[in-house]
Amino acid sequence: MKREHTKIKKQLEKLMPLEGTLKEAKIIENVQTLIKNKGGIMNITEEELRLAQTI
Repeated sequence: MKREHTKIKKQLEKLMPLEGTLKEAKIIENVQTLIKNKGGIMNITEEELRLAQTI
């Protein structure tokens, strides 16, 4: 049982960096959508940027 637990733990260590990368990609996608919706103007307020990161 301990051996299986160790294998699962190693696999999770490999997956966790992927999860962070997916979160960053989603933030970038949200910021790009925000810029597109503002007519391509890159004048984004701090509040808009913070909201794009939390969505």
